[in-house]
Amino acid sequence: RIPAWFVEAEFRSVTLRLWSGMGTISWANNTWYGPGSSPANPPKGITSASIIEIGESREAGGIEATGLTIKVSRFPTALLGLAQDELKVGARCNVWIGFLDSVGALVGEPLPWYQGWMDAASAEENPEDATITFKVENELRRLRIAVLRRLTQEDQHIEFPSDNFFQYVAHQPLWKGTWGQLNVGGGGGGSYGGYYSTPSNREARTL
Repeated sequence: RIPAWFVEAEFRSVTLRLWSGMGTISWANNTWYGPGSSPANPPKGITSASIIEIGESREAGGIEATGLTIKVSRFPTALLGLAQDELKVGARCNVWIGFLDSVGALVGEPLPWYQGWMDAASAEENPEDATITFKVENELRRLRIAVLRRLTQEDQHIEFPSDNFFQYVAHQPLWKGTWGQLNVGGGGGGSYGGYYSTPSNREARTL
């Protein structure tokens, strides 16, 4: 049996599916591209690339985020452009390992090897063998990332564009008043909703 790697990496505008064998292969209702492949409609112009190394994936005894590196060589310029301009931190990256028979046919179903998300990419250029190294992180790595979110209208619209729950938060520092008291006023001069608080009508309005 000949081992074969399958890598699925998500970028901003395309999901690439590469494998370590020659040419193309069909699996899981998708086409996987390897060195020497020249598809009619290549995704983002990625016609060939060679997976030369899959980093060690070890099982930790405790709760530990273990990363993975994927090295690709003999790649087209289009792949280098994706690594530089369209790498999306946090996008999914999955790796499977499969086996081929003596004629290059896939034996059974590839097995999941690693599931994580894209973190960074670096390129090493030299005349003989340029390589791109993709760094993939484990899902547990997210537990160590600070969540820099705010209770503001703008932050809420990142995930819920139509939710205006926090639209008045920015005006909160300007509000002056005491909840539950007779005398309630706004920052603009002692009125609330057009109702003026005066000695004669304070008793008529209570929050």
